[in-house]
Amino acid sequence: HVFKTLIQLKSIDLSQNQLTALPVDLLKGLTKLTDLKLKYNQIESLPPGFFPESSQLRVLDLSSNNLKTLLPITFQNLKHLSFLALSENRISVLGRDELKPLINLEHLDLHGNYLQRIASDSFTDLKKLKFIILSGNNIRSLPVDV
Repeated sequence: HVFKTLIQLKSIDLSQNQLTALPVDLLKGLTKLTDLKLKYNQIESLPPGFFPESSQLRVLDLSSNNLKTLLPITFQNLKHLSFLALSENRISVLGRDELKPLINLEHLDLHGNYLQRIASDSFTDLKKLKFIILSGNNIRSLPVDV
């Protein structure tokens, strides 16, 4: 992959390109990477295993893409992530397991999606969450125990 020799890399900004897909090994070996910005692209999904087990990511910005669904395995290796921006995508459902691995998440931005349904325990494991932005969605009601 293009960044494989840049093992000291801490930040990658690939915003405002025409990316529709990402190679599964793009982040392989980048154990010091803490900041990844992919906003304003046309990304439809993230390949399983995209985030390596050794991930130190703290900031992930996927705003203004074409993401429709989040899979429970999407964020499984992002235990250090504190900031996640998913605004202005096409996400319509937030299930109970998609965000579960993000135990250090403090800031979650989901504004401007097509969210209609949020599972009652979507945020249960996010004990450090301080900010959540859900404006500009299609939410008609919230579960009592959300």
